[in-house]
Amino acid sequence: MEKDRKTAVITGASRGIGRAIAETLVQNGYRLAMIARNRADLDELSQRLGGYVIALPISADLTDLKNVETACSSVLENFGTVDLLVNNAGSIYFEPSVSMPVERFEETIRLNLTAPWLMARLLIPAMIKAGGGTVVNIVSMSARDGFKNAAAYCASKAGLSGLTRAMREEFKEKGIKFCEILPGSTLTSEAPEKYFKDNPEAEILLPEDVARAVLAVALQGAHSAIRTIELTRPFNRKVAPLIRP
Repeated sequence: MEKDRKTAVITGASRGIGRAIAETLVQNGYRLAMIARNRADLDELSQRLGGYVIALPISADLTDLKNVETACSSVLENFGTVDLLVNNAGSIYFEPSVSMPVERFEETIRLNLTAPWLMARLLIPAMIKAGGGTVVNIVSMSARDGFKNAAAYCASKAGLSGLTRAMREEFKEKGIKFCEILPGSTLTSEAPEKYFKDNPEAEILLPEDVARAVLAVALQGAHSAIRTIELTRPFNRKVAPLIRP
């Protein structure tokens, strides 16, 4: 029965990594609250995954923190509890620091760092009441390595990494697990296929690779936890070309 399924909340669920996570979790017995800006894309995905009972679409622009609160209220009203929160929504702007508007920098921090903190803050009490839960934050290798003309993105992801570790310490005695996943370059709309065609040496992951990492975290039992996953390709594409599953 659907009420026996575990509940997962995924932000940025309508495309790319978030969409792949949604598909993977439903295939493995979860019911979902899917949060993203584009309602039409969410509705299409919901119907493909089994309808609103299995995959509830919640349209919200998480750069507005009031929308984060509304989305979390909708999750709890519909499902009552949450077993897994996946903070995946994020944005990146490639622009030199000297010309990036302050407003764009602040918007990136709100979506990539403040919104994940607020999502966790609002949903963790329900997890604690239910006896435990897991929060997975999709970070990035850029949190450690950095790259040119993406200061706001790299700063926000470094902050999200620190947030993950700090909240893990804060809530570990309450039964809440925290994991950060740091993917390398991943084939999404933000990193289009043309980029990788023009840069044949670039390592590249598929959204499905990240989704499988999230599932591995979710499948851990009560007495084990995955704290950090650094996800990269093990060899060059000249040896193993990119093949979609």
